[in-house]
Amino acid sequence: MKLTWTDLWWLESFRISFLLQTVYNTLTTPTNLHRKGLSEDQQCRLCGERSTLAHILAEYRVALSQGRYKWHHNRVLTTLAHTWE
Repeated sequence: MKLTWTDLWWLESFRISFLLQTVYNTLTTPTNLHRKGLSEDQQCRLCGERSTLAHILAEYRVALSQGRYKWHHNRVLTTLAHTWE
């Protein structure tokens, strides 16, 4: 899907904010909080790896190693959908 300026014009401000924060990796993740000095812990609570945006959205190795990539993907999308509603 190609995003146009017209599409952006009609988006609600919090959705534009989320989109821009995702693109520029400024969403509130444990790693970003640690980088800003707001948290001492940047590890994923489930697997212990650095909890970056990429890790949260697509690189969660525990789910991948257990063959649950689709499950993890759907959980992320469900969480995002509930946030946007």
